[in-house]
Amino acid sequence: MMSASSNATAVHGLGRRSGIDWRFQAKLAAVCFVVGASMELFMIKTGFYNKVTAIEAERRASSPEQVPSVVTALQAAEKQREHIQRK
Repeated sequence: MMSASSNATAVHGLGRRSGIDWRFQAKLAAVCFVVGASMELFMIKTGFYNKVTAIEAERRASSPEQVPSVVTALQAAEKQREHIQRK
């Protein structure tokens, strides 16, 4: 017969079933969230994303012959729409 506490952990899928206490899992999730948020804040404050955006823009500007397939598909759809509207 299951006790109330073991039944609660079985329902939530935490605790004894996974081998790790749910309190530890909650603390670990909180620590991981804080570490991730700190890393994002650091990258924003140091201008990392601005630098990456500039590098990506330079790379795309230096190779204009590579048109993404999405742009090609949109241009074809626009031509078809114009053709239908002319009729």
